Amino acid sequence: MSNEQETKQNPFNEALDQLILTVETRVSREVTTFIRDYINERIDTIQGEKHETEYDYCEQEGRLKELRELLTTLRNLK
Repeated sequence: MSNEQETKQNPFNEALDQLILTVETRVSREVTTFIRDYINERIDTIQGEKHETEYDYCEQEGRLKELRELLTTLRNLK
């Protein structure tokens, strides 16, 4: 490829790189938001469950703790 052709391709490649970056950022943000919303819904659902035994209570608290830690990790990825 000649130097003239590379010069003509360079703005195209820069524009393409910018488009790719924009799409990646947007998709990443949408996926992260979807996952955070889902985790919040699961936390609400689990908190609404009744527990009859100490085991059920511990199981519920363990699941809530895992979900909250995951949510914190997602928030810190920014």
